[in-house]
Amino acid sequence: MFDEASIQLNLNYELRSRNHMYIIPNVSWSWLSWEADLISFTRAGYMNEYEIKCTKQDFMNDFSKRKHQNLKRGIAAIRVPNYFWYVAPLDVVPLCIPDYAGLMVASIHPANLGLMVFEVVKKPVMIHKLKVPDKGKLAMLNAGMMKYWNAARTINQYVRRQSYQGE
Repeated sequence: MFDEASIQLNLNYELRSRNHMYIIPNVSWSWLSWEADLISFTRAGYMNEYEIKCTKQDFMNDFSKRKHQNLKRGIAAIRVPNYFWYVAPLDVVPLCIPDYAGLMVASIHPANLGLMVFEVVKKPVMIHKLKVPDKGKLAMLNAGMMKYWNAARTINQYVRRQSYQGE
């Protein structure tokens, strides 16, 4: 049940309920200095990055990435998120996460097994106060739209191939 795509989808609902304006999955190098599982912008214009982890090994591998050196030093750059979060099911969370990082634990909604709930276990520290300019937000939104249209094309081609084979 806990895979990156399902956590992204459910986290999208959660962040929308918290009035985040733009929520973009799988941002890759369009504006950030690295890839991100999910980015959101608050109404105040601050950028949050959500790193989704589904296994303990994936969590441990993440700590060695170069981006954490930048986050740890609190580099004040608009290409670094204002807030950094880990999102994971409780059973994969290590005993300790970096000081700057927040932590949300994902679990299955007790009354609706198709939904997840997210509990903020630790709030992140603000890494810097700079806001991403509109140019940066548009670059990330454009990258998200391109991925959507590429996925739609792939699905369309698959459906058409299947319908031709069924005739």
